[in-house]
Amino acid sequence: MPNSARHTSASLATRLASWLSQAIQRRWYSRPGWLWLLFPLELLFRGLSDARRKRLQADAKYFPVPIVIVGNISVGGTGKTPLLVALVKRLQQRGFNPGVVSRGYGRKSSPGSADVIVLDKASTAHAVGDEPLEIFTLTGAPVVVAEDRVAAVELLLKQFDCDLVLADDGLQHYRLGREIEIAVVDAKQLLGNGHCLPLGPLREPLNRLTRVDHILLAGAVDAEYTIQQMLVEQGLPLHQSVCCFSPRLCTLVHLQTAQEFSLEKLTSFDRFEAIAAIGNPQKYFNALEELLGVDNFNRHSFPDHYAFSAKDLTDFADKPVVMTAKDAMKCKAFAQPNWWYVRLDTDVPDIVVDSIALAVAAKSIERPNVESL
Repeated sequence: MPNSARHTSASLATRLASWLSQAIQRRWYSRPGWLWLLFPLELLFRGLSDARRKRLQADAKYFPVPIVIVGNISVGGTGKTPLLVALVKRLQQRGFNPGVVSRGYGRKSSPGSADVIVLDKASTAHAVGDEPLEIFTLTGAPVVVAEDRVAAVELLLKQFDCDLVLADDGLQHYRLGREIEIAVVDAKQLLGNGHCLPLGPLREPLNRLTRVDHILLAGAVDAEYTIQQMLVEQGLPLHQSVCCFSPRLCTLVHLQTAQEFSLEKLTSFDRFEAIAAIGNPQKYFNALEELLGVDNFNRHSFPDHYAFSAKDLTDFADKPVVMTAKDAMKCKAFAQPNWWYVRLDTDVPDIVVDSIALAVAAKSIERPNVESL
């Protein structure tokens, strides 16, 4: 087949895949419609997931310090990373010494790799993943990445004097024993049509939320009632701890120098390029427009965890570029003088911080049958 024909075929396949993905996403966050054809696959998925959970929980490993899970039951971005960063900072302010473990999604390692990596100042997003590097850069807390979160905790506690561990996106990593579970939900999209994959966006059934300690809604402050209503409609009990948190743009940071500026500096750009490779790029673009009050930027969306290279942004070399902190982790090596990222900040509900503090106090009393390192 000639090169031109192969290129055309590949292009058509890419467009078809993109169209199908968008069509499925629309059904996930509205009525299922034609996706009802996949209902048998949802039943199979739920059965396999439940069997997997029971098998892994039977061999769960607990540690001398509390393990706090920050995760979700749906696919896509829900705002976990800004929350985790803010939570680490709040705990540090209270005098705790938290560590973080993560899978390091998107890092370039061989499938099934047993690598356990401790982040340091020389770490790159390519090697450890963009979100773990963002957490490490913004908090200074010790961070370890590994597909096996148990191995990550073991190494973390061996090398650092941590009194608790936060596990990034480990809600379904059931071999890791945990004291507290925090489920993060996007307040606008909520849980979509309420179905599990592939009929809906859920990794686990809605009743999973009744077993977590806290449900945190990222965004609208009136979504607490809605999530409780969803539980009631499914015949499930109301949850005792449902709170909202609102990530907000707070600081403009220069990529080359790490110098910080007020967000007012954005108004000095006649027009700039806004770049986002996150789970929900539109949320970032909307926040920029709301902040500025005008639409003086061009939007450029990339797939979540996209591995940027210099050639991807060649057209923007001489233009002001404003990206997310997550994307900045992958673009520092080839950053241009007029490139920036916006750092997020968020409030963490006191009830969450207080419950973690109580868990640390409880773990300080030696428990029987807890495996020591």
